[in-house]
Amino acid sequence: IALCTHTVRQDSMLVINDTLADERFASNPLVVGEPYIRFYAGYPLHGPRGWNIGTLCVMDQHPRAFSASDQQVLQTLARIVQNRIDART
Repeated sequence: IALCTHTVRQDSMLVINDTLADERFASNPLVVGEPYIRFYAGYPLHGPRGWNIGTLCVMDQHPRAFSASDQQVLQTLARIVQNRIDART
């Protein structure tokens, strides 16, 4: 049910400005119940063999816009995290 699963599967940034307005997530237990996720943005992270292992994500309990600048910041932060993961191999 984790929203991050979709980011991992599609292997690209995923932004959902309003989860209740997106048919993929509108009935998700994490949207309609605790923690009531209404906004999600995630960027995939890769393990040492290139497999998607998780995401760097931000969530909110309120719908919100996520500008191109916001997306760039998330991508930059994810690259920093990815560099740390890569440095451990």
